[in-house]
Amino acid sequence: MHPMELLKTMKTLLDFNDTDVAHLKTIGPLLTANSAEMAECFYTSLEKIEECRQIIATYPDRRAKLQGTLIGWYAGIFSGIYDETYAAQRWIIGLVHVKVWIPPQYVVGAIETVYAFSAKKLKAQEATLGGDVMPYLESLAKMLSIDLAFIEQSYAESMNKALSQEIGTNESLLRRVVETGVSTLLKEIRQD
Repeated sequence: MHPMELLKTMKTLLDFNDTDVAHLKTIGPLLTANSAEMAECFYTSLEKIEECRQIIATYPDRRAKLQGTLIGWYAGIFSGIYDETYAAQRWIIGLVHVKVWIPPQYVVGAIETVYAFSAKKLKAQEATLGGDVMPYLESLAKMLSIDLAFIEQSYAESMNKALSQEIGTNESLLRRVVETGVSTLLKEIRQD
């Protein structure tokens, strides 16, 4: 799936609209002011898992570099510009996760860490926002889900491509194997 197509599909699926864009732009300055703390929280959480700790410690200063990248990613969420460039950047982030092989379940947990941190900081700013923060948090949750979809799609497409190359088949056959199972396909072949 082309990155922009994925972005459009997810925006439609989640009903991500102009109100969400306005919400994110409004809360952006409030949350990005805490970017360094968010990045620290994010990587502290990941380092609880040995596999993640090893990935983060691959070379000296990697954590600091990753934190800088994470801060840039976080700022992008609140940019208000969700176009082809945004989609391409998110796609690249997904491919990097695949290349480094950060297991997808850790990505899901890490996104939740970002959400929980942001929610806590935003709730402390309720007076600044004039009341209820839930609409803002709903918009943030939508965007985090969109970004998560890019990473998940990167894994799915990378796996399909690798399997297709490894066993010399195409995506439609792989999809049939997943949908019906190998034993069902073998029965079909034997009946022909």
